Amino acid sequence: MEKYTSASVRQTKTGKWQARLRYKENGKWKNLDRILPDAKGKRDANRMAEDLRREMNEAAAKLPSKTQKTVGEVVLDYLEYQLSLGVIERSTYKHQVNLEKRYIDGYISDIIFDTLDRTSIMNWHAKLSGEGLSQGTIHDAFVLMKKTYNYYIYTGEITKNPFNTVKMPTRAPVRTTHLTDNQMTTFLSACYQEYDEDSPYLIALLLAYYQGLRRGEICGLRWIDIDYDANTLTVSSAIGEAYGGYYSKMPKSKSSNRVIPMMPQMAEALKKRYEAIQPDNSWFVVGDGTRFMNPKRLWKHLNKFFEAYNLVDAYGKPITLHSLRHSFASTGVRSGMDIAVLSAILGHASKALTLDVYSDPSEESKRVGVKRLAQTFKKTDLDL
Repeated sequence: MEKYTSASVRQTKTGKWQARLRYKENGKWKNLDRILPDAKGKRDANRMAEDLRREMNEAAAKLPSKTQKTVGEVVLDYLEYQLSLGVIERSTYKHQVNLEKRYIDGYISDIIFDTLDRTSIMNWHAKLSGEGLSQGTIHDAFVLMKKTYNYYIYTGEITKNPFNTVKMPTRAPVRTTHLTDNQMTTFLSACYQEYDEDSPYLIALLLAYYQGLRRGEICGLRWIDIDYDANTLTVSSAIGEAYGGYYSKMPKSKSSNRVIPMMPQMAEALKKRYEAIQPDNSWFVVGDGTRFMNPKRLWKHLNKFFEAYNLVDAYGKPITLHSLRHSFASTGVRSGMDIAVLSAILGHASKALTLDVYSDPSEESKRVGVKRLAQTFKKTDLDL
């Protein structure tokens, strides 16, 4: 019996065609939606939706039972299945397969899946800790294992998750990087000293510094995403990395697909590059025409730039492209920006994430906060 019983199509507000597959899970009907970027009309979209339905049914039929399989085999099968459904991106799949290969394989991978117990898990934890691995790394491996077991509980193949009997390793608190005012001035001075105004590398640096974009989002930005009339830029795609190289994908999460007001400095810099290269709308902003720049190439080049100018953050660590995004967010908090607004600009999944990561106040932000608080109290103070 086929899992996906029907396929329909609809045209989204952006003009793209979307396939919707219907399936039943635990007695409830659910939908699986997929964008069809190459569909040229409704007839074409219907054909592609039916092809997709057949492919997805073939993938569902391949989902293996965990019976008598080892932990390692089941984890890899589970990841393959999640990838085939589009639940995880190829880059996420690659990362999680690496977790299995490095921190599960050779430790608990040969144990029969439904016989893994609390003692084996505790011994595994002790071995990983004894090898000097960070709590963050061990936490990620635990999360992968717990998700795998939870899935098979959901399908009814097992009745309990042994990882629920063990306390999850906690991530150590991480200090969020930021630049001081002097470091921000030094950074900008180095940027304009090193690069011409039409340089793609300069634009990449400013997109992280002034707009808080991620590396993949910077490489995926096209000129059609820049709206000078509305003074906004739209983050609707990103460049991901996985086996076989790089590929264009949707942003990290639903909230990562966003429209951001442009800082005046950013708009001016983009106009100068636009005037210099006279691009088509389909061209990538940071790239060569319709070819995007390899994110790793961008990362390597800019790391050499940071090292050459000895650019460091407030903790004395060399800055990276991603630390410029962190600095943008920290500057937003320091300036008193509403957390909900800042979270939307950053493309975070929730305001809680923004608060958790960036709410550790600097001495300067404390002084600014107390000064504003004093001004509020002053309005109601008695004239003594």
